[in-house]
Amino acid sequence: MKSFQDCFIPNENVTVDEQLVTFRGRCPFRQFIPSKPGKYEIKIWALCDSMTSYVYNMQVYTGRKERQNREVNQGQRVVLDFVSRLQKSEKNVTCDIFYEHQFGLRPC
Repeated sequence: MKSFQDCFIPNENVTVDEQLVTFRGRCPFRQFIPSKPGKYEIKIWALCDSMTSYVYNMQVYTGRKERQNREVNQGQRVVLDFVSRLQKSEKNVTCDIFYEHQFGLRPC
């Protein structure tokens, strides 16, 4: 990820969203989502430049550790992790309704 960030300066608008990648192999952190056609998927969060779709930052969800409580405000943590490198750069960050609820915002 450091190389992604060193090689590109995002435009003024960036977006945060999740991507579910269908995966049929063995993987300890794949997600089982019965309502999806692929059923087993790997969850990836990404911060992308809105103009070029360049992935500036990303995180793969590896699940919670054994004996760890369920993470509260996970979406908020992800967004704040992503924008920490962009502080004081005056970027507009757009995210979907899942993340808006995490910050206590109301959709327009």
